Amino acid sequence: MDFRQLRYFLAVAEELNFTRAALRVGIAQPPLSAQIRALEEELGTSLFLRDKRRVSLTPAGEAMVRHARHILQQAARAADEVRAIRDGRQGVIGIGAVYATIYALIPRVLRRLAQTHPGITVRVEEMTVAQQVHALTAEEIDVGVLRGSVTDPELEIRVIQEEPFVVALPADNPLVNEQVLDPEILLPQPFIVVTQRPGSDYAARIADVFLQTGRTPQIVQEVKDMHTLIGLVAAGIGVAIVPASVTALQPPHVAFRPLRAVSARMVTSIAWRRGDASPLLPVLVAALSEEARLDEHGQSPA
Repeated sequence: MDFRQLRYFLAVAEELNFTRAALRVGIAQPPLSAQIRALEEELGTSLFLRDKRRVSLTPAGEAMVRHARHILQQAARAADEVRAIRDGRQGVIGIGAVYATIYALIPRVLRRLAQTHPGITVRVEEMTVAQQVHALTAEEIDVGVLRGSVTDPELEIRVIQEEPFVVALPADNPLVNEQVLDPEILLPQPFIVVTQRPGSDYAARIADVFLQTGRTPQIVQEVKDMHTLIGLVAAGIGVAIVPASVTALQPPHVAFRPLRAVSARMVTSIAWRRGDASPLLPVLVAALSEEARLDEHGQSPA
């Protein structure tokens, strides 16, 4: 029994006429009849009652109709799914992302893919830069969304965005009355920073903000992550300089103000394994790149 025989059988079952069925499947009647006989011999029973006036299904033939339709429908669905995976229209792909991008860039990318590629499931996990590099090389995720400059011979890395820094202030800090802040005016403020980690240049970028002053801010606390940093700012412990995308969080008791005449930027990059042939990878890379470009030009909501 094969798919061809099942298609021939269904054509006869639905037409109840061997001549019309042969025309429908595009073969001559004798080979069609031969295929039906071969199927009946394999099953050990007649599927049709034939006489000079008409063709009808036997009880076994009626049961075979249900099974043949189910088998052919399942085969068609399987073929469609395989083609969808081949073409990057269906499947599961994993992303590791740093804190702020999960609230800003990643939601926009997921919305885009839900509209353009509804068959793709994206699994997102918050990770530091170092964790992402490890997860990529260990094949635990497929794409990383990183901050700062990263180099690794096993990874392809593409810069997709450069965003300005802003100042995060306790909502009751007098500086919230200023529309724009100079780095000089921030020097007396108690500063909270994220601890420098391997593969991250956050500390270097913060130093760039104060380069023109010739001085460094007074750091009162170093924390491990941006969650804690924003929490301490909200508690009034100090101020911080953060990427502009953090403003998308809209945390309570925290205000954000832009910096005047500061050229320092935080770089967002994406990374994936060299030689990764997944058909989903180009789809995700394109979505990340395009949403980052739109955001950078102010065309996409934060």
